[in-house]
Amino acid sequence: MKKVMVIGCSGAGKSTFSKSLHSKTKIELIHLDKYFWKSNWEEPNSDEWENIVKKLSARDNWIMDGNYGRTMNIRFAEADTIIFLDYSTLKCL
Repeated sequence: MKKVMVIGCSGAGKSTFSKSLHSKTKIELIHLDKYFWKSNWEEPNSDEWENIVKKLSARDNWIMDGNYGRTMNIRFAEADTIIFLDYSTLKCL
């Protein structure tokens, strides 16, 4: 387990799970929200975001939490483990 994607709906516990896994494994933890949002909650354009995710995904090991459907294909190709927190949106709300 070197590259772990943690996905699931908002409120499913992705960040909480990822922090716990990081504390046990010491694998670098990447919260995608931290890299997505610019100052004043501005979003990057599609090409800029894709480049950011490609650079993050190319690292030797990581636990990466967040959905961001536009870049799932990049992360799926790099990940060796995918953890899907399969809770309904209603339950997460």
